[in-house]
Amino acid sequence: MNDLKTLRREDKLEMEELRQQQREVISESGSSEVLNKMYDSANAKYEAIKHDYEQLRKRCVRIHSLVVAARSVSGTSACPPPDSVNALPIFMHKDG
Repeated sequence: MNDLKTLRREDKLEMEELRQQQREVISESGSSEVLNKMYDSANAKYEAIKHDYEQLRKRCVRIHSLVVAARSVSGTSACPPPDSVNALPIFMHKDG
């Protein structure tokens, strides 16, 4: 879970940097080439973040499944899904 929090913090900082870059380009009336490069960079970062998020989500689900299985084998009551897994932000587009 600390990995998710760290990634989220890093993502927020990265988004702040991108917004600042965007403001600078707009204020300088930058060329469309500069805007295209910024868009491509932002899109590549988004795709990397989306991939990292999906990998962490799958890892959390696997860990939760292992905990539930271990508790059922040991006879203790199964725990509900962790709130942090259910409350993860959905920032991925469901395009396909």
